[in-house]
Amino acid sequence: MTNPIAPDRLVIRNLQVPTLIGVYDFERLAPQTLRLDITLHTDIRQAGETDDLQYTLNYAAVAESVVAFGAAATFELLEAFATKLCVELFQQYAVPQVDLVIYKDGCIPGAQGAELHLSRRRDDAGH
Repeated sequence: MTNPIAPDRLVIRNLQVPTLIGVYDFERLAPQTLRLDITLHTDIRQAGETDDLQYTLNYAAVAESVVAFGAAATFELLEAFATKLCVELFQQYAVPQVDLVIYKDGCIPGAQGAELHLSRRRDDAGH
């Protein structure tokens, strides 16, 4: 099935992002490492035809910007982190849609952790 937004996707999997996040005081004593799967919808046809990085998303730069966002951020909720990260990605990259999966390991006793799935379109995000 093709995506009506953009035919292609750049996916960064399991990016380690240290950030200060949590509702409880003990969570906010030191940064926690979130794991992110980031999907940026894009069109890579010109890059594929020309073999030129200027016509695609530089995934190393995307990863660096997400890690920098996490380092500067402080949120109580994963939902707020994810929403603001989408805004940041839309500001930096000309993509029509961003999908995120954020994993917060060790936050629930008896479970591996929690994960949040979020999908935003540029036109829905006010950009």
